[in-house]
Amino acid sequence: MHAIAVGIPSVEVYTNLVAVNAELWEVFQLSGVSLATSWYSSDPGQHQRIVHRDTHAKTLANISRALELGIPIRVGLTDIYPEQNVEEALEQIRALGIKDAGIEPVTPVGRAAHGRETSRGDLCGRCTRRLVILPDGDVHPCVMASWPEMRAGNIRESSLRELLTGEPLAAIRRTLQAEFDGRPARS
Repeated sequence: MHAIAVGIPSVEVYTNLVAVNAELWEVFQLSGVSLATSWYSSDPGQHQRIVHRDTHAKTLANISRALELGIPIRVGLTDIYPEQNVEEALEQIRALGIKDAGIEPVTPVGRAAHGRETSRGDLCGRCTRRLVILPDGDVHPCVMASWPEMRAGNIRESSLRELLTGEPLAAIRRTLQAEFDGRPARS
């Protein structure tokens, strides 16, 4: 993985764990790499209602595979609707052996904004300590802050070092910090 090769000591790969091939499992086992994924319900129907695809069994199998391979993994359970069984889902994940798991509120961006325009104020406040590289190569401070004005560049056009130390990312982080100053970070 390029980020590890250039000296970034730890990289978390956030994935839905649906389509993981042998090559990706090798990458995920590199020193300094960890995984994060979302889990929505112990009930396959509830899970499908949220993700709009029948991925419950595949995601669960790949969570188990990551554990078997000794890959550090964090699981977030997003509490989306009242009858969702997030407490049972958390118990299910912890019973597998996941220690880093918790229930998170919905961040009202993307589809969760339900058509309303989102802003920096909708973010949790941890974006100033993170960086995400999207599948198209665009770099943003957070997967939840992926709208155009939060774009710090593209990994296909600049080196990772240039993106990390460049003014576009620094300016975005200053703007976000100003937004978050004085309010508690959301979980």
